[in-house]
Amino acid sequence: MNEQENYVLDKIIEITKDTKSRKFWKKAIKKIGPNKVELELGELKIQVNEGRFKDKTIKNKGAYLTTLLKKQMNNTVPTPKTSKEKKDKMTPYENTQRDLLKHLMPKEKREEKDIIEAYKMNPPYSDKYIPQPTFIGPQFFTLSSNKNKSDTVMAKFVTKEGTFNVPLTRGKVDKKSEEEFGILTVRHKKILDALKVAWTRKGGDWFQDSKGNYYCKVVVAARELANILKWKKFGGNTIIYLKGSIQRIKASPYGVDIKNSDISIPGVKNYHFSLIDSFSSITLEKDGQETTYFSVVFSSTVSWQLIRRKAVSRSLTMLEVKSELTHLIWSYVEPTLRKYGKVNINLSTLIEVLQLPEANWHEKKRFRKRQFKKAIKELNGQKLADGRRISASIEEGLQDYVLVVTFSKTAIIEE
Repeated sequence: MNEQENYVLDKIIEITKDTKSRKFWKKAIKKIGPNKVELELGELKIQVNEGRFKDKTIKNKGAYLTTLLKKQMNNTVPTPKTSKEKKDKMTPYENTQRDLLKHLMPKEKREEKDIIEAYKMNPPYSDKYIPQPTFIGPQFFTLSSNKNKSDTVMAKFVTKEGTFNVPLTRGKVDKKSEEEFGILTVRHKKILDALKVAWTRKGGDWFQDSKGNYYCKVVVAARELANILKWKKFGGNTIIYLKGSIQRIKASPYGVDIKNSDISIPGVKNYHFSLIDSFSSITLEKDGQETTYFSVVFSSTVSWQLIRRKAVSRSLTMLEVKSELTHLIWSYVEPTLRKYGKVNINLSTLIEVLQLPEANWHEKKRFRKRQFKKAIKELNGQKLADGRRISASIEEGLQDYVLVVTFSKTAIIEE
C-alpha cells in the first residue's frame, strides 16, 4: 500500500476502533481507491458529529462504514447524506489541517462526459444567503487598482485545529512559472458569489465522475445573475462583461506551496487549482427576444466544500457593497467578530493581512486613517446573515490608528 492508502487505513481504524476488519478495509481501499473510501469515511464522521452513535440510532461505526463501502464496491454510488444541520454539533470547518489540504487538492482530470451519478443537495442551502466555502478568504482576491498580474501571498486557512498559514500564488500555476493569468479582484468574487447563490436557488445540482471527483453545476440566465448582483442596468454590454468575468475566473489559477506551509502531506510538494472548472454560454432567440444562459461547473476544490457543507452563510448585501476595500474588510473581520464579538486591529497590520497592493496612502498614519474611514462608512450598519448589524470605528492607538468592529447595540436578531 502507498502512503495515501496507509493514511486512509489509519484514519478508519482511528475512528471505528475496528482492527478486526483491517483485511476488508484494505480490500475496499484497493478496489475503489483511497479517495472514495475517504469520502465514505467523511459520511461516517458526519453521523458521529450528529450524535447518531450516542443515541444508538446507529450502533456500530465499523459496520456502518462496511455497509457504505460495500455499496461502492458493488458499483452503487450513495449520495453523501447530511441531516438538517444542528449548529451546536456541526462545523463548517475541516477537522484537521491535513484534511483541508488533501480535500482541496485536485484529483485526476475528468472527461467531459464522464458523469456517473447526478444529485441535488439534500437538504438544500438557504437561498437567502451566500454559501461561502471556508477555505476562501480575503487573501484570494485583490483590488482593481492592483497592476500586478501575479504574486505570492500568505493565506490563512482555518480548520477545527486552528488557523495555519499557506503560501498562495495568485495568477500563476506555479510561482516559478513565467506565464501570468491575472489576479482575481473583488468584482470577480462578487460574480462568483452570485453564481453560488444561483446554484442554491436552482436546487444545488451536483454530480460525481468515475474518478471520485465532485462538481457543482448551475445554468442561469444572464439577466437573473445581474438581478442577484442587484445591478440596475442590463443590456448587451452587461452580458459581455459577465461572460468575460466568468471566463477570467475560470482561467485564473491558484498555487498552493505545501512544502513551505505550516503543514505537510507526504509526497506532495505543491499543487494548483482554479475556482471554476468549465464555462459556456448560449444565446437563444424567440419572438424577437434574446436570452443568454450561462452554464458553469465549479471546480472540484470549491465543489467539495459546498457538497460536504464546509461552508458558512454570508449576507446577500455583501454583493451590493460598492467599495472593494470595504468588501475585503468585511470578509476579513466577520469570522473573528462572530467568534469573539469584537475586532481590534492596527491599520498598518490590516493592510498587511488583506495583502493590499502598494499605495502611497499606506505610508503615513493620517493617510491610512482617511482611507479606511471612507471604507467603514459603507461597512457601518451592514447586516450579517443572522440579523446582527456591524458597528465600525477608527480609534487612536499607541502607535497607529486602530479599526474597532463590534455588533451594533441596537441590532435585532432575526430568526
